Amino acid sequence: MNTTTILNFDLAHLNRWKNYFPNTYWVNYKEETWRDVRNMILLQRPGVDQKEESIYPFLTVRRVGIPTLKTGNNLSAVNRGVRHPEEEMRYTFSWYELRYNLDIFTAERNSLDELSIELCDTFLRNPNINIETEDETQKILSANLIYQNITDNSDLTGAEEQMRIFRATIEYTSDAQIIRKFRHLRVDDPIIEFVRR
Repeated sequence: MNTTTILNFDLAHLNRWKNYFPNTYWVNYKEETWRDVRNMILLQRPGVDQKEESIYPFLTVRRVGIPTLKTGNNLSAVNRGVRHPEEEMRYTFSWYELRYNLDIFTAERNSLDELSIELCDTFLRNPNINIETEDETQKILSANLIYQNITDNSDLTGAEEQMRIFRATIEYTSDAQIIRKFRHLRVDDPIIEFVRR
């Protein structure tokens, strides 16, 4: 039985960036970003006219790839874990690495520059994140955010025909502690086989 899932971590990352910049959305596919963001704006603010009111600037968060098992896991924690006698459970721990992209979309170059600086600074000022779980024993986990890179992805081709969109992508990684529960031997329900001779 799993007590932490990757969804717990994804939601925590979305909420973290939402706290810095409320106009932040989760997207699964880079190609469908604008469609997904416009749909989420309509869900959050029904009736808003997106032709009259600019949707920019906004941030999008997405996880890239699948969780990667970290080298240097504690084998004792992975195999035996910690015993919780009150629950008659044994908790095991393993560490994974998650990769995220934080994309900044703006209609002005100055806004892109300011947001890029502000968001990159958060990795220095507040380089960790709290993850809420459904488990009673371990309600909150903490993980580090490790800045990797920032790239200017602005596509200014055909700017005469359409509105210019400036875009930057911040790449970062984060640790994910995956906790599993295993039923321990209960005193009132022993699993013992008797053999008569």
